[in-house]
Amino acid sequence: MEHESLTVAQCAARAVITAFGTWSTLDPRTETVVIADDQSGNYLVVLAGWDGDDPVYHPLVHLRVRGTQVVVLHNATDEEIDRLLLQEGVSYHDIILTPEQETVIQQTEREI
Repeated sequence: MEHESLTVAQCAARAVITAFGTWSTLDPRTETVVIADDQSGNYLVVLAGWDGDDPVYHPLVHLRVRGTQVVVLHNATDEEIDRLLLQEGVSYHDIILTPEQETVIQQTEREI
């Protein structure tokens, strides 16, 4: 998908995770990895690496874009993701923070 054809929600999700991607990790075994998949609508930031033979994997942020909406699936940071999304132009009503809101969206999608 070309960058010019991204929706406001996709651009906002990309901007938020990119900002987290600049964080440095204090743990030399890990690196901050930013994953932006515009086709599936998944945007993630994870700490990944190795501790000897054991994998280290700590998800920090997982956002899911559905149309104009951004679902905050996971936030293991102290940042208020909703505030960051608002600053990036996402409407207050298009930010989904709770499982109850997600359930309503899924039910609505099935009815369509």
